[in-house]
Amino acid sequence: MGRRKQQPQEAAASSFSDDVDVARNLRGMPWLVWLLFETPSGFAIFSFNSYIFEEENAIELWLKQFQKFEDKSAAINCTTGLGKELRNMLKIWCRRGEKLMVGSLEYKEIIEADQELKGVRCLYNDYVMEVMWGIKNLMHILVPEEQMVLTKEERLPVSKGLEMILHLYKFDVKLEMINNDIVETACYLYHCDFLEKRHSKGLHMSDYHLLKISGLNSSEWDTMKLVTALKKITRPGEEIEHPPEMFSSDELLKIEKDADKYKDKIYKTAVSEIWNDLVCSYSIKKEKLRHM
Repeated sequence: MGRRKQQPQEAAASSFSDDVDVARNLRGMPWLVWLLFETPSGFAIFSFNSYIFEEENAIELWLKQFQKFEDKSAAINCTTGLGKELRNMLKIWCRRGEKLMVGSLEYKEIIEADQELKGVRCLYNDYVMEVMWGIKNLMHILVPEEQMVLTKEERLPVSKGLEMILHLYKFDVKLEMINNDIVETACYLYHCDFLEKRHSKGLHMSDYHLLKISGLNSSEWDTMKLVTALKKITRPGEEIEHPPEMFSSDELLKIEKDADKYKDKIYKTAVSEIWNDLVCSYSIKKEKLRHM
């Protein structure tokens, strides 16, 4: 007999059940961190890799559960502590010795005092608030089930990360001008810069070969110039678009003349993948900068 097609509600329940099983299997992993995020109508639980967070890089969040509450004030407060529903939700994901990010000092104290969650360590500091700010401003993407929206006041103050991006790109944006469009643009720009930085170190490992074989000192080349040169070396004869000012005539001559000497020294597939990533990223960055 064939399998009956799942209805959306059944599929969601099945997915949630699978996630719970995964959570149990991951328990005790030192890199796993949970995050409790309060939305206008309920609470969401996210997970992410703490090693990435500690390196102060961009983090990738995974939404594990979102639950609406008829009375959020009863779910967690200083007088009665944790309500049964929210406690059970946290017990599914968090256990003794694990870390849980929370959005207020009050929530930290209430959760750490709860006897059934004893041993769960809550994190609340400036770094956590940067993450919370980012989720607030991207809530419609990260928590798609939440139909209500946060007011502009609830999404302020502006994060230090956003201020840094705006300053880096010399955008004269006053506090009252900040909106979803500006936040999303800043996120795209940050991601593009992060992608370039992530690939830069690995690509510059080829500096030795470029200098030894072709006499090209690529140590000061930016990431896009370097990956384009490597793409030309690994794909000789292929038309590869780049700004005419990227290479001098001498550099181009050496790259084309010595291409066959780099065999088994530079990985063709890896270079192509990185080049495609960066070309796409630069295109997005150019569009976003023009948009701003």
